[in-house]
Amino acid sequence: MLGCSTIWKDVAAVAGATGNIKAYGMTGQGWFPDNTLNPLCLKTFDANTSCFFHIPYLPGTILLRLRFKIRGSIAIDGVKIKLLKRNESGTVSAWTTVGVEREFVSSTITVFTYDLPDEVMSANYSYCIVVNSYIEGTWAEIYSVGYETKKRVL
Repeated sequence: MLGCSTIWKDVAAVAGATGNIKAYGMTGQGWFPDNTLNPLCLKTFDANTSCFFHIPYLPGTILLRLRFKIRGSIAIDGVKIKLLKRNESGTVSAWTTVGVEREFVSSTITVFTYDLPDEVMSANYSYCIVVNSYIEGTWAEIYSVGYETKKRVL
């Protein structure tokens, strides 16, 4: 009999991000940890600055949705989110976008979810959530990033 269990996995942005991340207290190009007026988050003043969140998984896991908590300085600031995958068993180095890149903006701390086309995660692939800053005003912040999976159980 087949059954499925659904689970959310979230990580604080400051603990899980890689890429263009500055050390605590450092500003400048890129994302940096900040807790001056708010709970600890990653913040940037720069448009189109990326950070990355690796997704660990077991083959056969079904990836359903992404979830993240963000805030922008004004109502049109925020982030662009996309999910990438790459086949690591061959010589191909290109990443493939799963679904489409989506833009999310808010001037208050807001939790968004992004429904994906159900992605059965395969062996020998890498999966990565990419967060790009989208700034028309002054800054954008990321508090957490997560994903919902469903594991096939035999």
